[in-house]
Amino acid sequence: MKHSALICATAVLLMLLPSFANAQFRSPDTSPLGFNISWYVPSDSDLKDIRSGWLGATIQYNFRRDQLGRPTAVAEIEWLSADTSTGKANLLPVRVSTIKRFGDEEKCWFVTAGIGVYALRHKYWGYNPGTNTYGWNSDGGEKLGYVVSVGRELGNGLYVELTHQGIAKLSREVGGKTDFSGWTIRFGTRLAY
Repeated sequence: MKHSALICATAVLLMLLPSFANAQFRSPDTSPLGFNISWYVPSDSDLKDIRSGWLGATIQYNFRRDQLGRPTAVAEIEWLSADTSTGKANLLPVRVSTIKRFGDEEKCWFVTAGIGVYALRHKYWGYNPGTNTYGWNSDGGEKLGYVVSVGRELGNGLYVELTHQGIAKLSREVGGKTDFSGWTIRFGTRLAY
């Protein structure tokens, strides 16, 4: 419960960050919000056994902009999950990222880098040596992580990017660790209304 409250408080704080740059360069046709849809491929084989690709979504708050009004720093909350008969897993990162563009044109390349707190959950069927039985095991926790990506602006605020998420491994109750790190393809807009 304390961890959930910490994540919620962090999310609210990140969403309310004042930014003088945002106020200075924001025009009536820009938005403080953005969103994207994601296709995530986990690196861990146990997570791939649940599902090799997970569909997700991200909501972003643009809190800093450049002189052209384009977001240069965002706070974001993402939801990625898989749920099948072989197990369930999800991750919910709360991150802050910076964006560096190459060029002033509307269609340009960019890179991003960010850090955040990741809420991780993993439920799986297996042997539990503590009870000497087979059954559902469940692990969860909050871990620090980072995100780096390269992408292309497509015009009209749309973009596509390839992202790598590196997340500290989650220890399992029955031994071993689960690695939620992986690759994500994202398509979205930073100019949602």
